[in-house]
Amino acid sequence: MANLLTRSTSFITDYTYELQKQILDSDFASIDFETTGLTATSIPIAMRKATPIGHMTYGKYKMLFPECTINCALRARIFSVGLDNGEVLVFDLDKMEINNKISLIIDSINDKVIIGHNLVFDLGWAVEIAGHDLHPKLVIDTMLLARVLRPGITFKIHEEAAKGDEDCLDILQNIDHNNPVSLASLAAAHGLGSMDKAYQKPANWCLSVLSNEHFDYVKSDVLVPVQIYKIIVDYTDDSMSFNDTIEQLLFKMDFESAGGCYNRIYQHVPLALAKMSQRGIPIHIPTLNNVELDRQNKLQPLVDDLIRLIPAMETCREKLEDQKPGVNAALKEVLRAYASGHGFTLSENEKGELIIESKNVKLNGASKLEGWVAWDKLQACKKTIGSCNSFRGVSREDLDNPEFRRLVPTMSTITVTLRIKSGQPNVQNLQRAERGLADELQFRSIVRAPEGYSLVINDYSQVELRLAAALSIRALNQAKDIIDGVNKEAPPWVRQALVRGANFQIPLNIEADGFAGFSNKFSQSYRTVLQKGTLMADAFRCGIDPHLLTGLNMAITQGNFDIGGIAPMDYLKSLSKAESKELTKTKLKSQRNSAKAPNFGLLYGMQTKGLWGAGITNYGLDWTMEEAEAAREAWFKLYPEIAFWQDFTRVACVQKASDAVDRHVRNKYKKVLETRPVRVGFSHTLSGRPVVAELSREVTNYSDQGSSADMMLESIVTLDERFRDCVMNTIHDEIILLVRDEDAEDACFALKKAMIDAEDRVLSPYGIPSEADPDVVKFWRKVD
Repeated sequence: MANLLTRSTSFITDYTYELQKQILDSDFASIDFETTGLTATSIPIAMRKATPIGHMTYGKYKMLFPECTINCALRARIFSVGLDNGEVLVFDLDKMEINNKISLIIDSINDKVIIGHNLVFDLGWAVEIAGHDLHPKLVIDTMLLARVLRPGITFKIHEEAAKGDEDCLDILQNIDHNNPVSLASLAAAHGLGSMDKAYQKPANWCLSVLSNEHFDYVKSDVLVPVQIYKIIVDYTDDSMSFNDTIEQLLFKMDFESAGGCYNRIYQHVPLALAKMSQRGIPIHIPTLNNVELDRQNKLQPLVDDLIRLIPAMETCREKLEDQKPGVNAALKEVLRAYASGHGFTLSENEKGELIIESKNVKLNGASKLEGWVAWDKLQACKKTIGSCNSFRGVSREDLDNPEFRRLVPTMSTITVTLRIKSGQPNVQNLQRAERGLADELQFRSIVRAPEGYSLVINDYSQVELRLAAALSIRALNQAKDIIDGVNKEAPPWVRQALVRGANFQIPLNIEADGFAGFSNKFSQSYRTVLQKGTLMADAFRCGIDPHLLTGLNMAITQGNFDIGGIAPMDYLKSLSKAESKELTKTKLKSQRNSAKAPNFGLLYGMQTKGLWGAGITNYGLDWTMEEAEAAREAWFKLYPEIAFWQDFTRVACVQKASDAVDRHVRNKYKKVLETRPVRVGFSHTLSGRPVVAELSREVTNYSDQGSSADMMLESIVTLDERFRDCVMNTIHDEIILLVRDEDAEDACFALKKAMIDAEDRVLSPYGIPSEADPDVVKFWRKVD
């Protein structure tokens, strides 16, 4: 292959009138960029002789094309456009004038149906070059289409691989392609063959001379998304023009199978996220310098304190005083000896290497030692110093505000729940607030509004619990439909168990062996919720904090709080606002914090061991496994509707064992593919988007977190147009706007309206109230 490699002459270097007419006359445009980096502010790659270029090294490539030079500057190198006549136009942007580039991109996007894969990436580069005034008619992103309309595609790949399909097997064996919604994965799953992704990485596009293989790769990346779209929407009528059917097929399929999620929400998401990324996040350099200087000044005292507590650390002083947070073998051995000397044994990985990550050390109990507390403080200090240096390197100048720079992260919805994920850098997971440190010195304070601007921050209040309350009520409604015969798809034994549970005169033998006991336990689960009601939903309806309710119940169960035999809900309902506040802030403050472990852990199906570990690592609880088990039992007694929702999902939403299909799955421990029968579970988010997963707890989790993602993204794309281009960042259930001071009040109203409207759409049918109250701040901080 290498000997046949020739220089390509097919790349277009001028945007002529004839080419412009072709693009403008096309009913749709399938677009794709090839770039030298993920973003225009990434760390540029370093090219070496051994750097892969296609199917060879750069050294061999240079021998074939001696005149080839390297330019690793971050930029969009190639822009490809597929037209409705099947022709693909591939432009070498390095050879074009800037005005021609801008015209080309605008003509290819504005007022057109655009098709592509992971279009957040491509539209991000389009905005980088052509500006924010891009307005496609309809956005068809095959990655999102698969997630929204065909979430079971993951299992199709595994199933076809188990049948011997070489293309699907190759996807699963190749870790780089082990993404069920990658273009190569979707192509294999839909029978379109294997895609050669050897030219995907940025190094391939830093070359002045491009080959015929470069060109062939680009063409496939443009043509395949159109083929995948046709298969997903079942486009088979060749007598009709593609443009006549492209929208009506999508709309028909979307509203029939996904509650309109794609058209109402997700077709707008790629451009919204692309613009948000390109606007960037303002970081105030003087504040960043102050934060960094504060940590640098603390570094030496922290080192001295650590050595005082662990004298053996003296031999590692030079490494400790290094501002980089790396850990070498010598440091690990000192830590091992220190923990062992105090009766603690640290964990090791499969290779016998010591694990000193915070989570593992907390579970072992060693994190409470004075020396380990000092070690953690030193590492946190170094991490902040490293983040300050990193953010300088991956940010760009803010020409309007010299004291600021802008972070330009990648934003995507590649996660299975469709929650927004950021990278390059990750701006959703900045260091948590340090206790006792002034707001102005917290790391998040570097995210600051320029003079004359403010940050408007709004997050949903306890949204995951509200969604769980709604999903529980939906499960009860679905159970009633099964009993009434409206839903005839559930297994007959499920209906029989529900009927038995609803008849309080029938005794239930949950101690019976085998299936009889299992069926009776499900009947009991249904009976309990019919008897006790939906307490979590009731708490929200009464304005009672579920964390306080759970914390009070835990305190009562442990014998630490006496309310005279009154039900916890009734007790809280009887309190005045002042009494309730006192309970929250003082009397039950620690219990309320402890309640977050079961509220969030058990909501997502944790068993006792997981709950125990989460309580220790995430919430600082000092409890035994027995206490975690008691808390788990008390929690499900308090919220029987959550127990029923999880039980109902397990028995009514997951395939029967007899319907299990052999599928290839990756054993994450052995790192190999295994074939085994897999049962698949099906459900929907509260917005109607289908959810598919193997484990019943994943079905419930994806339904909850997926509903949250639907709400968040709908809020962003339906925000008042005046403020839609002010969205700066999102973190799970929080949205941040950057607005002019004089617009802050209007922005608060608009953001709250968009978020409440989206939340009401999914919660109001179940009588769950919505809550989201915005705040106006000058820098990013935790608002009381």
